[in-house]
Amino acid sequence: MFLILANPTLAITLEQQGLQALKDRIPEVAAARFADALKAQDLRPEVRLRITRYLLEALVRAGQYEEVLSMFAHATAPEWEKWKYWKGLALAGQGKLSEAESEFISYAAQAAPEFLEECLMSLARVQANRGDLRSAVVTLNRIAPKSRNALRARIDQCHLYLLLDQVADARKILPSEKSVSKATNFEVRLLNARLLLAEGKPEGALTAFASLRKDFLPEQTNASFRSRTLPEELHLCVIGEARARHQLGKVTEATDNLLAFVQNHPQSPLLAEAFGYLLEWLPGYSAEAEDPVRARIMQRLEEWSPLRREHSYPLIAGNEESVVGINVKEHDIVEGSLLHAHALHARIIALQQAGNSAAVDEMRQLVFAMQVMHPELPLTYEAWLLWARNALTRGDRSEVQRVLDFLVNTASGVPQLDATVLLGKECFAAGDFESASVWFGKAATELRAEPRRSALFNSALAALKHHNSMLFESIRQDADPKLQVSLMLEKALSLAKTDAEVALPMLDTFLTNHPQHKRAQEARLALASCALKCAPPNLPLAKSQLESIDVNVVDAELLALAWIQFFHAEMDYVALAVRCRSFLADYPNSRQSGTIRLNLGVSLYQTGDYGEARMVLQKLAADVPSLAEPATMFAARAAARSGTPESIVEAGALYDQVAAMDSPLSRSALMEKARAYLDSKSSDNLSSACTILEKLIANVDDASSLLIPAQLMLMEGYFALGSVDAQNYSKALSMQRKLLDLPQIASQDRYRIFYYRGLCLEQLGKESEAIDAYYQVIDAASNQRPLTWEHVDRCVFNALALLEKNKRWESAIALARKIAALEGPRAKEAEERARKLTLEHFIFDQ
Repeated sequence: MFLILANPTLAITLEQQGLQALKDRIPEVAAARFADALKAQDLRPEVRLRITRYLLEALVRAGQYEEVLSMFAHATAPEWEKWKYWKGLALAGQGKLSEAESEFISYAAQAAPEFLEECLMSLARVQANRGDLRSAVVTLNRIAPKSRNALRARIDQCHLYLLLDQVADARKILPSEKSVSKATNFEVRLLNARLLLAEGKPEGALTAFASLRKDFLPEQTNASFRSRTLPEELHLCVIGEARARHQLGKVTEATDNLLAFVQNHPQSPLLAEAFGYLLEWLPGYSAEAEDPVRARIMQRLEEWSPLRREHSYPLIAGNEESVVGINVKEHDIVEGSLLHAHALHARIIALQQAGNSAAVDEMRQLVFAMQVMHPELPLTYEAWLLWARNALTRGDRSEVQRVLDFLVNTASGVPQLDATVLLGKECFAAGDFESASVWFGKAATELRAEPRRSALFNSALAALKHHNSMLFESIRQDADPKLQVSLMLEKALSLAKTDAEVALPMLDTFLTNHPQHKRAQEARLALASCALKCAPPNLPLAKSQLESIDVNVVDAELLALAWIQFFHAEMDYVALAVRCRSFLADYPNSRQSGTIRLNLGVSLYQTGDYGEARMVLQKLAADVPSLAEPATMFAARAAARSGTPESIVEAGALYDQVAAMDSPLSRSALMEKARAYLDSKSSDNLSSACTILEKLIANVDDASSLLIPAQLMLMEGYFALGSVDAQNYSKALSMQRKLLDLPQIASQDRYRIFYYRGLCLEQLGKESEAIDAYYQVIDAASNQRPLTWEHVDRCVFNALALLEKNKRWESAIALARKIAALEGPRAKEAEERARKLTLEHFIFDQ
């Protein structure tokens, strides 16, 4: 040892030996060699650092996590920041997943870290183990497509998508069997079989599972459920085959298969999954007629969970009424086995369905039996919580509290806070946010550090969802700075859904102060959404936020929806159509697909592609009844805009469908139908339009917002029909007089009325009265600049035409100059008209 300490050259030799041991997968030996090498004197600093890094790797691979963390605790050199990947692995190995996640994120954020992809793979696994499957998917997206870890990342993502029930996404990224190595082939084939099952293709899944089992054990082709020697790799196949048979309607056979598997593989690591499916297939409880499948399952559960002889015990200390007796039943099942515990637990769950007093008594008995026979198993804790939830359902909150007290006082290693946290989660999931906030708050009083922060966060979040702002603010003010930031972000995100104007500055402030926060990308997406919801939309802000979002960090579907929202607000219908098509191709099973199809149809309508717009919208109306009304409305508009006689007929039929729906759009549909008929100029359609409008006006009250627009349209209809029957001009004049007497008529509508009044009077040969009608518009425009010039200009040039027709050149010139002075859209045309009349008729100012 003295030579080693004195001779740096021997240290290098030990380093090489350690590297060889790592290569030979003997990390314990490697760690010892590296540790001895570091004892050498006069090692150059760069060599000492290199060997130290190797030692960290060897210790992690040897599972000596405490020593790794101790080394980090005493480290001072800046190089240790570059080795935080190994610290993260050590924390993960100790089960400290939250701390490990933070270390991995910190390491991955460094500039070109040595083990970036390995770190991302580890981070994804930690996130998945913590239940944050979506974050794990996003993390794996950061693996380069052509890296050596790309295939593993795709397979892991496939597993995650399957757990998230995003079957289409899983199928899309599943590698082909031919593209993977022999070592990975089994896993890919197994994933394919599971996907077939999730896709509702049980026959294909059954064949795939059976093929896997046959290829793995060709000498046991018939060893499906009866064999006692199936290796663990095939357990998932056996369960998958049972599930496939169940999907095919072979319920009894599937149940028998799964029961046989459990009987023959009591130590299987998939025992919990098998029991989960048994419970899922367990028919509902019926007091009148016992289902044979239920009877079969319950019989086996009872056989697997015999209760030994015991004296009577109080269920909970101090509760003298809670006394149970344990019956005797001889059986060869070992009482302390995992199978015994799972069977007891399953019986407790099954009894919850009954809901009668006998079932409650038996459930109480079995919960106590689990405590006596399996005091340290997590399943026992779950049994107590099931009992507590049952008490909550029955409204017996005092029983809930007694259960919690019992867990604290008598069940070693089962603190009350575990149960409290789980009850908080249960209440939160059930939408009982008031209770959830209380349970999480109680848990926080017993917790410290990060777990306490999590409990307080959940309590505040539940209070926020319960609209208890006083409690939320109380928790926020007492929180540490880190938690305060998280809570303010959560409040801003909550407000973003209901009050964009208030949420926008909060999110903007958050991003200004915390641009590197781990949820900054989520905040940017919410800020963009708020900017689009404001009135008017803040398009530059929304665009800048959307363009700055890392597509590998946020949910890709939500980001795609935000871009669609942006182009809709920008009214860029060409880009909107492209985005909608892309979204529907990428996310065919999205819950938003109906809305996106509606947006696609509307964008096609707005860009003038009326034929395809109708096809998209009419198919949507047939496929999604909840969107049938707006889809049919836009389909009708598209048909009306096509302009052919046939399309006008089709538009009318579509408008009638909307009108028949008896909804807020019903009367608007009739209005638009009338408009389409008026624009067609056909005498039959004009007559139909007037009939529609007359009925509509008769059926709306005076306060209706549709009354005046309907009367204005009917006025146009009467004028158009005047060419068929001159009496309609009189009807139009009567309608105009009635409208002009209304004080609420807007100025632009008054201009429109006087314009049609002038037209009617012209047709009736009352040209002087027509000129007077036109002049009322001209005088009004001279006194107050109009908002719109359409009918003002029409009145001007109609009046000019009449004046010229009657050779009133001086009046025509004066009128043209008057209009030119107003500098409206046709001012230059009026000025040129005045100049021309002056020259033609030699009329000059004196």
